[in-house]
Amino acid sequence: MYLRFILSSRLASLPRPLLEKVLNDVLVEWARQVATQKGSLKYQLDLLTPNVILKDTLNTQTTLIRYDLLRRHVGRAMSQLAVVTALPGASTIRVGEGNFSLTDLRTNLADLLEFQLNPLIRRRLIYALTPAEASLNVLYLEDRVLELRRIRETADTRPTQLQAALQTFTAESASSQSASTSGEAAGAGAISTQLSDTFLDRLIDIAGQSGAMEYRQDLTNRIIAAGEEGLQVDQDIAFYQETLRLLREAMRGARPEALRPEDVTEAFDAIQARVIETLELTSEAYERVSESTLNPRTTLYRIVGPFSVRTVAARSAQSLATTGAAAVVISIMFLLGFIVVRGMFVRQLPVTPGDRGSRDTAA
Repeated sequence: MYLRFILSSRLASLPRPLLEKVLNDVLVEWARQVATQKGSLKYQLDLLTPNVILKDTLNTQTTLIRYDLLRRHVGRAMSQLAVVTALPGASTIRVGEGNFSLTDLRTNLADLLEFQLNPLIRRRLIYALTPAEASLNVLYLEDRVLELRRIRETADTRPTQLQAALQTFTAESASSQSASTSGEAAGAGAISTQLSDTFLDRLIDIAGQSGAMEYRQDLTNRIIAAGEEGLQVDQDIAFYQETLRLLREAMRGARPEALRPEDVTEAFDAIQARVIETLELTSEAYERVSESTLNPRTTLYRIVGPFSVRTVAARSAQSLATTGAAAVVISIMFLLGFIVVRGMFVRQLPVTPGDRGSRDTAA
């Protein structure tokens, strides 16, 4: 594919350096628009935005549910950080005024969850609830425990199914490889054509083994991910059970020092602000990783040779030939039209008696 800059006779000639710069800048600008406006040079990731957090926290009913949703968003933000960290070159990215790495952001969220948010819910927040709110939250916590147990039962079967699929695939691959090896041994004394065919089959088997290795690795990673998901569900069940126990004790009258309503709101706003800031920094890191790794100038196009300047006639031989052929066709069409019109005119002329007699005499 060539990029051409055509100068007509009505435009003055451009200096060679300026012409080269124009051509290069056209490619750069095209690549930039494709990357920024079309999003073709970004990793396809679904990133959580602060808008989701603000919408969820404003539409909930009780303070405990608002805090619990915020706690779940912290877990999602940590998972999102893990995905972005796995991108090529993400470990070298620094974001924010403090030049935070993605590992720093994830560690801060983990500390926020373990040392601030969870203790705040279990030790002080539940004692600030009114009796009506406490009764409603008991139902909420019981429902969460029941739902997570159902999820845990489903998660228990997933690693077993993946392990069975891995074992079946490994057994089939081993039997196929054994049959291929025995076939090679049987054809060792054949003619050169058969040896050549066996060699090509072996190359195909090697290519297939590469795909089989990737498939086994994918199954292994999914088994590990399923096990980690089950552990996370177990931790959530334990958290809700402990919170439910403390809430029931609070309803029976055991009420240690509780937070004031304004303290509850202030603590929630502070934690939410930190989570939103982390999400924004994660999005910034994602943009920078995509920009540094998927460079549009090296990904969307590649210059394979130097540009050249060529001067051609205003009308090339090809254009002249095309024009001549068109003129011939038009001339033929006019000639045919003239003959048809003339014939029609002759047939329409009247014949007088004198003319008929003169014609008979001539005959």
